[in-house]
Amino acid sequence: MIRLYIFIAFLILTANLYGAENLPSEKTNAPRNTPTTGTNTVKKIPRDLSSVVNKTVSSVGGPLNPNHTENQEKKETNSSDESWWYKLRTDPVATFTFLLFIATGLLWWSTRQLVLGAEKTATQELRAYVFPRIDENMSYGFDWYRSVPLMIKNFGQTPAYDLACSLYIGLYKFPLDTDINHSEQLASSARSALAPSEYFRQYACLPDDLNKAEIDSVINKQSAIFISGKVEYFDAFKQKHTTSICLYSTGPDFRKGLLAYYHEGNNAD
Repeated sequence: MIRLYIFIAFLILTANLYGAENLPSEKTNAPRNTPTTGTNTVKKIPRDLSSVVNKTVSSVGGPLNPNHTENQEKKETNSSDESWWYKLRTDPVATFTFLLFIATGLLWWSTRQLVLGAEKTATQELRAYVFPRIDENMSYGFDWYRSVPLMIKNFGQTPAYDLACSLYIGLYKFPLDTDINHSEQLASSARSALAPSEYFRQYACLPDDLNKAEIDSVINKQSAIFISGKVEYFDAFKQKHTTSICLYSTGPDFRKGLLAYYHEGNNAD
């Protein structure tokens, strides 16, 4: 950027110096020869002007060419004029002006990129970041049903607005071969704001306790307890964001109540 400024200053200084050296000198007032007309002599104008025209043309450039068209005359007049490209190559002032125009355009483009980059950086640093996190291990809740507590926290520097969160828990075949839909849960969930560094807990509970056959299938890794969560919110810049989480518990981890992140379904923007 500093080199670009120095280059522009050099162009302006060189153009000013060249313009000062090539100023046109003052022309001396030369005496004008005023024609004198005689008052005593009167010439008669002939009625037939064709002879006069022919004599004049023959004395200047020869006889008239009947094949001389208007297009040829325009080409002859244009050939004597200098084109803008010729002036750009031969006139230093025009060259410096053109280079100054290019340098100004590059300066504008670089400044615009800096402004856009600063705005993007400020948006990324100051926006809200809401993520569900594993707060505790899976345990038995009310009526001895399996319950998974998750902490929903805003890790950003600005509040999250119109926040909606949904959690779904269920027994599925392992590995997972179906999608878990959150459209109905998000549509019916309450929406609120979440301040920076604030959090709340949300529990995902199985509607029914597992029987012995279901527990054995989980321990043998034929099935697993899947917990799927989704959070939607708007940041302070009125941009919508979505965070998805997918946890599971199977095998020996199921006995201890441990949860792990599944290899699919964990996304954030």
